[in-house]
Amino acid sequence: MSKRVLFISYFTGVMGNCPAEWADDKLHVLKNEQVKTYVVTGFGSSAQDCSWISYFKCPSIASDDFRYESELMARDTNRPQFKRLLMLPIIFVFGGITKWLTDKITRGGSCQWSWIITAFPVALYIVLTRKVDVIFCTGGPPSAHLVGSLISYLSGAKLIHEFQDPLIGSEINRSELKRRVTSMFEKFFIGRGKKTVFVTRKASDDAKSRHQEFADTITHCYPGARRFNTTPEGVNASSRKHKRCLEIVHMGTLYGTRNLDLFFEALDELYVEKKVASGDLKIVNLGSVYCDRREAYLQREDFKTLDEMSRKEAVQRASKADAMLIVQHADSRSLETIPYKSYDYLNLNLPIFGLIDNPELNAILNTARRGAAVANPSDKTQIKSSILQIISLCKDGARGEFTDVQPLRIETQFLQVLNMQPISQRVQNDT
Repeated sequence: MSKRVLFISYFTGVMGNCPAEWADDKLHVLKNEQVKTYVVTGFGSSAQDCSWISYFKCPSIASDDFRYESELMARDTNRPQFKRLLMLPIIFVFGGITKWLTDKITRGGSCQWSWIITAFPVALYIVLTRKVDVIFCTGGPPSAHLVGSLISYLSGAKLIHEFQDPLIGSEINRSELKRRVTSMFEKFFIGRGKKTVFVTRKASDDAKSRHQEFADTITHCYPGARRFNTTPEGVNASSRKHKRCLEIVHMGTLYGTRNLDLFFEALDELYVEKKVASGDLKIVNLGSVYCDRREAYLQREDFKTLDEMSRKEAVQRASKADAMLIVQHADSRSLETIPYKSYDYLNLNLPIFGLIDNPELNAILNTARRGAAVANPSDKTQIKSSILQIISLCKDGARGEFTDVQPLRIETQFLQVLNMQPISQRVQNDT
């Protein structure tokens, strides 16, 4: 593959940030394929240049956006701060008025629109001077898609959009005015793109129905995720046979309707019914907890939360678990999205317990090598049944009773998108 790629993503290299992880995995593929790539990203992103990947970190001008980027920069203690200090006079003069204007025009929202002021000229310079073949936009904030669309319009370079979340959805843009404005932007993005990729069939089909004139350019792709070096089976298979307490790990944040309220109600009933013994199971959360019942969670002996860690550290810690936990929102958003951690879970080859309401994700989990137990997050009866099922799967896994099915491979999926090839949606066996 000899293409030169302009890669636009507001987030890269930000710990605990899903859009950044999404982008970083694709950049890892481009690096391994030795594709010369120019990355236009946010000022708060943290990433290292290499011979194949060059980063251009552009600051936002609005005071609130720049403050957020400064907070991200401060997390990286090894990163020089002098560039941030050089920007302070500009932010002092223009930051307030830029924030006021963007708030008036967009009526709020965390879209980082002021980032376009610096990202656009940088991206235009790259595409005009580096003989770029493909512009790939992902996110995250839709400002990245606007930059890519404008650059493609002016330069004629081939443009590919990837929407990690739909711009328009059942739980998004409930204001009719916002929905009309967002639909206008979506139409412009899709109209400029040679290919527009959504990460679920539902989101793709909905977009096709909204923009039938561009239906041939809209598709969906289950992206897969980068594999980290872990050896969960070799480490745990023998020890699990005699381990009484089964550990189920959730990677990420619990908040809002993505919570364990009904799960713990179901588990408590199983304790009372003596179908599960106290001490048989523990949930470990690798990340933050912002649920309304957070304090109640922390008082439970069968729940433990660990401080936020890097994704690689989280995957390595999770590899020692007996099973993994996915928790989706208990509303219609779950039909349109698939948590990116799902692909990390598949790569771990551990049993998966899902509190989900998404037929597509359900089908993907059914291909998991060690099996999956799935329940609707709003159905206590299903949850109770699935708790018993995951316990059984964990015990079967300790005896090595599982089917040999491999997860989706990001290398295959992303290169098919980038090369404008038909996208394979089936789970593929390693060969």
